[in-house]
Amino acid sequence: PPRGVLNVGVWGCGKSTAVKVLGQLWKLPVIHLEMGRIRHSHVGQSERNMYEALQTLDQIGKCLVWVDEAEKSFSGSDSSGTSDAGTTSRMIGILSTWIQETKSPVCLALTANSVTGLPIEFINRMNERFFFDLPSEEERIEIVKIHIRKAGQDPARHQLVEAAQAAIDLVGREIEQCIEHAMIKSFHADKNGLDPDILLKALRDKPRIVQTMSKEIQALRAWVGEDPERKDGIRARWASERE
Repeated sequence: PPRGVLNVGVWGCGKSTAVKVLGQLWKLPVIHLEMGRIRHSHVGQSERNMYEALQTLDQIGKCLVWVDEAEKSFSGSDSSGTSDAGTTSRMIGILSTWIQETKSPVCLALTANSVTGLPIEFINRMNERFFFDLPSEEERIEIVKIHIRKAGQDPARHQLVEAAQAAIDLVGREIEQCIEHAMIKSFHADKNGLDPDILLKALRDKPRIVQTMSKEIQALRAWVGEDPERKDGIRARWASERE
């Protein structure tokens, strides 16, 4: 079984959801390892907490150990010698050694919006690395359908292709926010359920995070790279088909 899986990509494109789905597919519990709760102000206590957490995971046995926003959870390791007397670096070292040496059938799942700030030893020890890009039109159709149903509405009342086109460059989380906003607007307009025109306007008018994170997204795509013969990533696989 793989020791580690790294999901890296654009904010709001399903990295954390993919970890939860992976746990369901593998029929394993997903254990959320929060680095902030392990850190302690007393000298040596953070490292002790890390050892105790890893012993607990060993006792659980088969599980998926999830570190969300890993680039933030592991941030500061480069400068920790001056900022926290090396505590962060030691905690990362303990976790890195454990995932390499443990005999327990566990898999470390990291989600990150950027590879900048991620310790290189973790990137290299991940058996599988997946890049989550902006959703394609077909994927946006499915996302719209999912969240319309989640709102208790009927997707058949909506022009899904037109909605997907209006949602171009929106991430999944932004599409969800648009549908929630359109539901409120439809209610105040005394509409019978989610109004298609109000939804389309919400999708078109929504500010795109991709516009404010264009440099970060370009850097991620450059890190992934592309082999023109394999049509696949060199440093990471694409989590879905590319257009």
